[in-house]
Amino acid sequence: MRERYMKQFDYIIREELGLHARAAAKLARYAQASSCDIYIQSGLKTVDMKNVMGLISLKALKNDMVRVFVNGEQEEEVLESIKLYMEENL
Repeated sequence: MRERYMKQFDYIIREELGLHARAAAKLARYAQASSCDIYIQSGLKTVDMKNVMGLISLKALKNDMVRVFVNGEQEEEVLESIKLYMEENL
């Protein structure tokens, strides 16, 4: 999963309910629009951001720090887009 040139950023969950089912579904749908590989890590667990069940399995709560990894063509633009989406919705 982790490649040498992969872009990443850290984010603190601000949503009161954390990364709950509805938020996870919307985030996965948003990530699925990209051809890049996108992963999210919470604690020791890393999952594919395009997988709803994987996102839910993170059990990320309010004030938890998650790390997002993006790899592929246009990874910088995708990273900024995901970051903005999370800031507006999580």
